Amino acid sequence: KNLESLIKTLEKLDPERAMEIDRKNKRRVIRAIEIAKNYGKVPKLKGKPEFNPLFIGIKMPKEKLKERIRLRLLRMLKQGMVEEVKNLHGQGVSWKKLESFGLYYKWISFFLQNKKTYKETKISLQKETEKFAKRQMTWFKRDKRIKWIKNSREAEKLIKQFL
Repeated sequence: KNLESLIKTLEKLDPERAMEIDRKNKRRVIRAIEIAKNYGKVPKLKGKPEFNPLFIGIKMPKEKLKERIRLRLLRMLKQGMVEEVKNLHGQGVSWKKLESFGLYYKWISFFLQNKKTYKETKISLQKETEKFAKRQMTWFKRDKRIKWIKNSREAEKLIKQFL
């Protein structure tokens, strides 16, 4: 269905949610319809939350983060990520759909379609994951509730103060 008809469906199922949702994001509209069909209207939280959470973020030097991303990439490839994507395609998942699943699926799909070499795939995955991590940090830095730490000692201290 097109986005316009999906929004009309959502308006019938949950008019309140239909007013608040990003009307240009088809995935969110579809998810809202699924929720409304399966669970009814999602209740809104009113008043203060029952508890006060502690949000902790870990500061990490860029070079250390890049190395951790590299090691994670190598581990995922060693554990069969290429075979997973190949199997999904073999089970009928289209390349286009696989490419929409995320960075790893996208670049491995390119490799399996012979659009990229294995080396190009690894380099692209490393760079794209680093860019994604940077965007995540930009996003989280805007949240003033997050207490940024450098190590577990700082985390322990924060937690003890919090409790």
